[in-house]
Amino acid sequence: MPPGPFGGSEQPTRPQRAERPRTAPGGGRHDEPEAHPASRADDRGARRSERRGRGEQSRADRGRDRGEQSRPGVGGRLLRGLTGVLTGGFVVLTVALLVVAWVASRNGMAGPGSGTVTAHVVGALVAVGGQVVADRRRDRAGTIAAGVVLAVVVLVLGFCWFF
Repeated sequence: MPPGPFGGSEQPTRPQRAERPRTAPGGGRHDEPEAHPASRADDRGARRSERRGRGEQSRADRGRDRGEQSRPGVGGRLLRGLTGVLTGGFVVLTVALLVVAWVASRNGMAGPGSGTVTAHVVGALVAVGGQVVADRRRDRAGTIAAGVVLAVVVLVLGFCWFF
């Protein structure tokens, strides 16, 4: 090849790649028969039990040791779902209220008072923090956090909008 404008060849040469054995869609080699998906799941279960045999526990086992349920009941899921929706809506309302307060102050108009804005911002922060705890904990602490979220949202909306 003729030299390029900076003295080297015009196209750089690539280093040679090592050839890897090609694998089949199931993860095995082409020359081996593909394993049935159920047998692969059995292999994963065996590997998990081997890890636990070395003293390691799965996340679900650690939760059961602390007295947590591995899956909450319908009531717990419903409560966490309700408080999640309320928290999301409350955060959107708080952002909208902040925008309205900013626009009102820029145009010299009467807007929401500083007490209302402060109550919404603090309430939204408490609600988001409580919802994070409620989503991560499946025990009594998570249920209490969901109750706190519900109470905070109802109180702030009740006092700032309805009373």
